[in-house]
Amino acid sequence: MIDPLVAEGHLMDSTRLVLERMCSMTPGPNDGLSDERKKHLACMRVQFTGPFRGSLLMAAEDEAAELFAPAFLGVDGEELEPGTVGAVLAEMANMICGATVSRIEPDGLFSLSSPAPFSPLPPAEDCVVELGLDCGCGGLVVQLHIE
Repeated sequence: MIDPLVAEGHLMDSTRLVLERMCSMTPGPNDGLSDERKKHLACMRVQFTGPFRGSLLMAAEDEAAELFAPAFLGVDGEELEPGTVGAVLAEMANMICGATVSRIEPDGLFSLSSPAPFSPLPPAEDCVVELGLDCGCGGLVVQLHIE
């Protein structure tokens, strides 16, 4: 059984690392996203198997998602092609998932699925850990589900 507090620390470290290195953003805590607001977030899911199995879901408010993409790619926002925002969210979810499960089980060999849109974001009580983060440009929610 995975300790939720340990998993939360690893998920927080992995999420912050990706946001800081890939988007030059330092997120802070944000517990203000209501379940109603969460229903309308763009959400990506990455499933994983290995020493344990489950999924990571990452959902962002539109304002945040639209700033992640150009920052992640190092381009001006006006240069983005249609679909780029979704592709960047997918890659961020993939990176956070890989970093998190590798921190939880450093010697484990995991297989990650391709990130895919997922809707709606499940309630917080359905997951092992849910992080609510404020990126200064909108909210981000990351959930870790373990079967």
